[in-house]
Amino acid sequence: QSLADLTPMRLLAYAVAYSIASPLLHHLWFAFEGKDKLLESFTAMVIGDLTGTLIVLYAAKGLLALVPRRLV
Repeated sequence: QSLADLTPMRLLAYAVAYSIASPLLHHLWFAFEGKDKLLESFTAMVIGDLTGTLIVLYAAKGLLALVPRRLV
């Protein structure tokens, strides 16, 4: 309901958790399907998800910094 308790460290922890959980679920499915080279693709997917998440978070932070304080 409120984002007041969302500290920068907690937000970063959530971003890292998401960046690991999403590829992990994908790669569990891939492992059941018998795919190979899972470690390389898992690592690439984690790095890509984390990078994309951080880009979006910092872009949102930058845009919110441009909004006058009375509107935020």
